[in-house]
Amino acid sequence: MKNLVTQDIQGNPFNGGMRFDWDDLTFVQGALKEALQNVNKAIGNQTPLYVISGCTHQYLYQSGGSGSSGLSLEISEGIVSVNGEPMGLDAFSNHFSAPAPSYVGIPPRFWFEIFGGTKTTLQTSETFQIYTENKLRINWGDVYPEGIENVDYFPIPKTNTTNGVRIINTMYQILQNNLQKPTEQASVVSLFGGGNVYFRKSGNVVSVCANLTMPQNGTIAPGAEICTVPSGFGNPLTNSYQSKHLAVTSGDHTFGVFMVEHIGAKIRGWHHPISYSAGITISFAYTYII
Repeated sequence: MKNLVTQDIQGNPFNGGMRFDWDDLTFVQGALKEALQNVNKAIGNQTPLYVISGCTHQYLYQSGGSGSSGLSLEISEGIVSVNGEPMGLDAFSNHFSAPAPSYVGIPPRFWFEIFGGTKTTLQTSETFQIYTENKLRINWGDVYPEGIENVDYFPIPKTNTTNGVRIINTMYQILQNNLQKPTEQASVVSLFGGGNVYFRKSGNVVSVCANLTMPQNGTIAPGAEICTVPSGFGNPLTNSYQSKHLAVTSGDHTFGVFMVEHIGAKIRGWHHPISYSAGITISFAYTYII
């Protein structure tokens, strides 16, 4: 980070005698701007465009059929991080009418772009442009403007779905997706017994549990397949699982022991004694890392 040198090498402060020029203001502004941009980029996980505050109402809807067919685009005002620089975004609301079936009237392209309003003052009887305030706005046309995507302009994808979609992700959505992984759940019907095997994933940790009630007397072949891990719940990393998880079977009959082995995408089991009676419940639970 940029720092001002305010003392000599002996630690004596500089007092007076210092000029104050435009490059001094540039240095001070650059220090603050660079620090803020780097923090915003880190918070947003390098996302080019995200909402810092506001923009609570966002709506993009392209309708079909007859009558009021067209595209509606709405967003409330807020502060947006544009490659780390905070910029204001004024509220926007417009409906582009385009009757079916041609839908002529809907612009092919929508995008966010940066613009600056110039502040002026009088000095020595001349007008000078002193500073600009960069803001963000929505624009549209047949083609995107010249420049670099996600630097000079930011495309807004259109949608043909029946529901409005979020136009810009918020800071909290980015943090949730990158720091606090959402919990996912799934279940698979067991290949023997009555019941499901339940999976719960949080980040890279998956927990598994099941209570399987035997519907009738029978036997379990050693290493019988219980189920296949559902898609998206991964396989255990090497040595991240315990090969034999003990659980007690319960019911009105003799208690026994059930052992589980999870290798790759398959979960297999052993029961001792091998034979069992109707009504016995086999239970197991464990976690693994993917």
